[in-house]
Amino acid sequence: MKRDAINPKAPKNPGIKTRDEIENADVNLRKTLMDSNEHESKYLGVGADAIQYRMYNLGFSDDDTPSTSTINRIVKKHKLKVNKR
Repeated sequence: MKRDAINPKAPKNPGIKTRDEIENADVNLRKTLMDSNEHESKYLGVGADAIQYRMYNLGFSDDDTPSTSTINRIVKKHKLKVNKR
């Protein structure tokens, strides 16, 4: 069967997209953790677990807090990766 506009190869139902406000919160938390010199941040790190922990502390519900793999995808999308030693 030939693929064209009538028979597209793209999925009919795209995956669930993370809401923009949640994505922005993740990005802002990551930047804050990367730039912060707070005593608490110094020992928490800047990874997905730290972002998830901060989101819970800020009052985000379980439904609003993305999984660590989703947070990692958002971090990668916004090019906020930290160089490994």
